[in-house]
Amino acid sequence: MIYKNLFSKVICFTLLLVTHLSYGQYDKEYTVVDDINLDGKRDSVIIRESSETSGSYYELKFKFHGNKNTYTVTAEYDFSRFLCAIPLPDEVDLRNVSFIQKLSEKIWGLPYTTVGRAEFNWYDCIIEGEESIPANAPIDFKSSFRVAWHKMKPDVKKGFATTVTSNSTILNIAPFDDERKYKKYLIGYFATNHRNLSCSQITANPKGISLYTTNHGVLLKKKEEYAWIFINDITVFKFGSDKLRWPSIKSAKMFKNLVVINTHSFSQNADALYIIDINLGKIIRINNVYWKILQIDDYTIENNEIKINALSSVKKIPLLEIFSQ
Repeated sequence: MIYKNLFSKVICFTLLLVTHLSYGQYDKEYTVVDDINLDGKRDSVIIRESSETSGSYYELKFKFHGNKNTYTVTAEYDFSRFLCAIPLPDEVDLRNVSFIQKLSEKIWGLPYTTVGRAEFNWYDCIIEGEESIPANAPIDFKSSFRVAWHKMKPDVKKGFATTVTSNSTILNIAPFDDERKYKKYLIGYFATNHRNLSCSQITANPKGISLYTTNHGVLLKKKEEYAWIFINDITVFKFGSDKLRWPSIKSAKMFKNLVVINTHSFSQNADALYIIDINLGKIIRINNVYWKILQIDDYTIENNEIKINALSSVKKIPLLEIFSQ
């Protein structure tokens, strides 16, 4: 009986251990062989991936023919972010598009493009346009961007990868562990986190513009053109959820030239209200601490004033005042 109980405990422990290993950290390793530096000789890169519940860690070891040195780069992808940046050694020749394509497909399963995408343009504008806000101000985020219309309907089912140089502003929010030592980077954009694209509001003011939302983004549609005006990336706004599998857009409404977006952070259990002036290309966020707001039930705009219903209390905020901050 003692041996039987002991055997049962060993079996149970083994099953628990196997289950933990199956759903915990795991490793992948694969090799890409190509003429990476276009010198006519075959080179290789060994890619190692470790994943856990919060994200993935990548290690790439580049070996060039005739060179005894191994160049190792590392990168992390956090599941709360849309972007991942992987530094590339100087020896990697970006003219070898087929290699970059193979690399992005092996690492992320993403197609590689050399053409600037609308999402990246939005990121660049928001990062460049962000202004410093004094403490205890009515708003705690302010930036500007150009509302850029594009004819292609955004594909929120599949992302893409591209390359940027070290002076790209987008690297300011794509985490990596190299202190900007390299001159070129491969960046992956994980559009699948948007999950869906649906029409939130059809309005006649401004004429002909409709409002579309995803789980984490907001777009405008005018005839057959689209424009990104918001992607709720935690690295941009320093407010969001631990994982993008949880939708963060609670609602989005349009009032004439203003779009108001209510987002929710599951990890912080709090809402955030963003106001976007599509004529001026300005975006601000209401300072919850200043206005003593935690959760938002509803909101309207009347007489140049936004009225927020927040947990049975009503806050009236003058728009001209907060946009001039």
